[in-house]
Amino acid sequence: MPDSYPNALKRMKGIERKMEKDTVFGKRYEERINHLLVNDYARELIETHVTPNTWYLSHFGVDNPNKCKLRLVFNAAGKVNGLCLNDYLLTRPDLLSSLLGIMLRFRERKIAVTGDIKDMFLRVKVHAEDQNAVRFLWRSSPTDRFKTYVMTSLIFGANCSPFVAQFIKNKNARRY
Repeated sequence: MPDSYPNALKRMKGIERKMEKDTVFGKRYEERINHLLVNDYARELIETHVTPNTWYLSHFGVDNPNKCKLRLVFNAAGKVNGLCLNDYLLTRPDLLSSLLGIMLRFRERKIAVTGDIKDMFLRVKVHAEDQNAVRFLWRSSPTDRFKTYVMTSLIFGANCSPFVAQFIKNKNARRY
């Protein structure tokens, strides 16, 4: 894998400039990073030696106008020397139910039930040996040194995440 650290560092400095200009965005962004750390969806990496599958991801925030929550997206499609993390990941078939099928099943009974799994991707853990491929940089203050973190959970932005999350959900639904 190519050295993705310089690209992630450059993008992180860009995010910091945006956070400095828009303090409300900056506060919300920092809250989302802290949410990852407090809930063990990410952890600080103490030893940052490079392994064969090391990849530093840039990240950015996406606002959903229908929700007040800022979503962090890790850019697995960001290219370094013509390659991105998604190039190394397997994609699988779409396991989501078709909208037509959902609408037809809604008409089968008198009552329909829907649900939402909070932080669905984040609830699926990444094997420890794969966590070096989902490193990211962060610092709480521009005067601090950048620290390296790894995601311990699936990320928004990887092409395999939707399949893996749906597969796990379906497997658990059958089991329980």
